[in-house]
Amino acid sequence: MGLPVSPSLRRFIVSGKDAGRFRRTGARTQTGTVAMSSSAFFLESTYEEAYDLLIETREYIEKRMPEVRRHASHAYKMVISVETMRLTTRLTQVMAWLLTQKAVFLEELTPQQAAKHAYRLGGQKICLDPGRVDYEILPIQLRKLLERSHSLYVRIHRLDQQLVAAAD
Repeated sequence: MGLPVSPSLRRFIVSGKDAGRFRRTGARTQTGTVAMSSSAFFLESTYEEAYDLLIETREYIEKRMPEVRRHASHAYKMVISVETMRLTTRLTQVMAWLLTQKAVFLEELTPQQAAKHAYRLGGQKICLDPGRVDYEILPIQLRKLLERSHSLYVRIHRLDQQLVAAAD
């Protein structure tokens, strides 16, 4: 099942630079009210959420991680590295899935194509695992990023399962 939206709304599904316009605009109905597809808005708002989390993660890794690692033991550095990789894997998988759904919405892929293994949400073994380390030993900002990425990944995983079931 693709994201159901009328062709007149398709032009409002946008990439980053036009995202604000999508929220402010919609298709006028015969009565003059603005109609927007909830699935289209969901796709765009979830993409923005994932993108913002990705940027926040990048900034954390670039600016805070060197300081944390500088004073850490080798064992602690390993724990931090594993959890950071889990974080980036979740975000990479979510972004890829959202871009696939956008391609379905824009009719660049069919729902059946998107349901194939190559386009599905990957990394479940790593990404659904909340981790085996006591989170209390991790820096608080990293813990928050891990929690948010896990929540986002779980939501997208449920959607992926639903869309595949609907495509069958």
